[in-house]
Amino acid sequence: YGKAHNRIAWASTYLATPYQALGNYRKAEQLLNDSLTLYKKYFPEDHERVGYAMVRLGSVYTQLGEYEKAKVLLTKA
Repeated sequence: YGKAHNRIAWASTYLATPYQALGNYRKAEQLLNDSLTLYKKYFPEDHERVGYAMVRLGSVYTQLGEYEKAKVLLTKA
């Protein structure tokens, strides 16, 4: 598929799960940011995959104490 395919975005979203569960929030943040960037390339802003990535990333920001970033993403999602 290549590095910029929407299936790579899907995989990155789910790869972030164990990192988040283990407390490696920065790695989860990186994966989810990559995923969100790719999803926005392929889908409109109101697509469910974009929203799901935003919710997941917002959750990570909440765990990192970055509440403003979380609020922006969770409000958009």
